[in-house]
Amino acid sequence: TDPDMEMTALVGNVTMAEGKVFPHLHATVADSTGNVFGGHLNRAVVSGTCEMVIQIINGTVDRVYDKEVALNVYKFD
Repeated sequence: TDPDMEMTALVGNVTMAEGKVFPHLHATVADSTGNVFGGHLNRAVVSGTCEMVIQIINGTVDRVYDKEVALNVYKFD
């Protein structure tokens, strides 16, 4: 794959977990031949621009670990 990719979509949310920022992002990226790859975005380096829209909601949204489902689930205050 190309070292440089075009991000074609980015969706997700940013909450808090244990007092730390907790991003949960999904991205699709395309290489120069049109191949598309997708999955969780854990790290990215922007070489030119990154256009995104961020919507902020009022209130607090935390994540807490739920042993029953083995995931960090939303906790709304």
